[in-house]
Amino acid sequence: MKIKYQFKYFLICGLGFLCSCEKNFLDAKPNKSLLVPTTLDHYQALLDNALNVMNLTPYLGEIGADDFFMAENTFESYSETERNAYIWAERIYSTPSVQDWDLPYKQIFYANVVLDGLKGHSPQDEQVKNLRGMALFYRAWSLFQITQFFGAPYTPGGAVSVKGVPFRISADVTLPSEVGTLQNTYDRIQSDLSLALQLLSIKQIVPTRPTKAAAYALMTRLHLITQNYTKAKLYADSTLALQSELLDYNVLDPSRPYPMPPLYGKPTQNPEVIFLTILVPNIYLGSSNNTRVDTTLYNSYSKSDLRKSIFFNTSGLFRGSYMGERRYQFSGLAVDEMYLARAECYARLGDMKNSLADLNTLLAKRWDSNSYKPILIEDSEELLFRIIEERRKELIARGVRWSDLKRLNQDPRFSKTLKRIVNGTEFVLNPNDPKYMLPIPDSEILQ
Repeated sequence: MKIKYQFKYFLICGLGFLCSCEKNFLDAKPNKSLLVPTTLDHYQALLDNALNVMNLTPYLGEIGADDFFMAENTFESYSETERNAYIWAERIYSTPSVQDWDLPYKQIFYANVVLDGLKGHSPQDEQVKNLRGMALFYRAWSLFQITQFFGAPYTPGGAVSVKGVPFRISADVTLPSEVGTLQNTYDRIQSDLSLALQLLSIKQIVPTRPTKAAAYALMTRLHLITQNYTKAKLYADSTLALQSELLDYNVLDPSRPYPMPPLYGKPTQNPEVIFLTILVPNIYLGSSNNTRVDTTLYNSYSKSDLRKSIFFNTSGLFRGSYMGERRYQFSGLAVDEMYLARAECYARLGDMKNSLADLNTLLAKRWDSNSYKPILIEDSEELLFRIIEERRKELIARGVRWSDLKRLNQDPRFSKTLKRIVNGTEFVLNPNDPKYMLPIPDSEILQ
């Protein structure tokens, strides 16, 4: 089935401009001449605005992270914002408004419009339940994204004394934004997801609509970041109980320009996709021929590891997006991430047998089937290091590495100093540097 989005009510899409026509995005005032959605079809169309609003995620973390580099003497070929993000400059943005900030807040606004509007409809109606679950998921997903890039790293016990990010739980822009502690922010995300889990459908007609498995998967991510490995393992269990099939890379053809099956044509060809989103379209990963995979990372793939030839061409350009094309980089939730998350949780909780089982289940679908031999590791720390390494190799270009660095930098065993040389000048990002919090755009702080 070819994916189509329900844009039957085109005027509703005008809501996308409600939060961009004013200097301060969070305090934007609605244009009363725009159509106000009132029916369930209106609300569905609003949430189905996938490629323009609802299913886009921030991309600057991919530039600031360590998986890719700009080829020598190509720095000036990138946009000013991308150049600044690459060298971790004090000031990053070339414009007052920034998509990585604006889009998640626009998504939250859309979700709040739906949630407020559904109060006038029967809560027992199945379509109402699913719509409310979707809106709650989107609000949690968007707030989660903002927190990963613009918020402080989460530390157990320390989040109660660190400022969180602003958010609203109503579409009424006359109400002030809530800005509590970082713990308050994570509590809000968890609360929305808990409610969404009670309402979401197990299946949706397109992968851009969140399912119950998607909510479980996001809960897994959330608890992995908060280092509650017991809960993260349980939510990964629940995710994999609903969706566990892996794509066998042995059936892919690395001679094709883009070996992954295209999601837009036949999304069911990739059974791993739980929830489909893409990174904000950008030059760095989407169109430049000068962005190459980190040399050390590339060399870490074994010759028999099919990911090496499927993810990269001979020039070191990434081509392994689950979108099956280069313009759009998959940044959603997938089954492979859940196996890795659960394997890590098992390892941290001392269950090496099940940790190895999950790791081998994944890698058996990634290596040449004629040469793969199950991994046997007897040392718990060695196993944990291997899982962390495989996480980086598997989830490359998915928008999670920046968040992983923030989490792993808190452990001296995994902390990493990032370095770059541009035109003879060395730039350094130390572990736990405040620059791991992207600056708030000028549009939010200039009055």
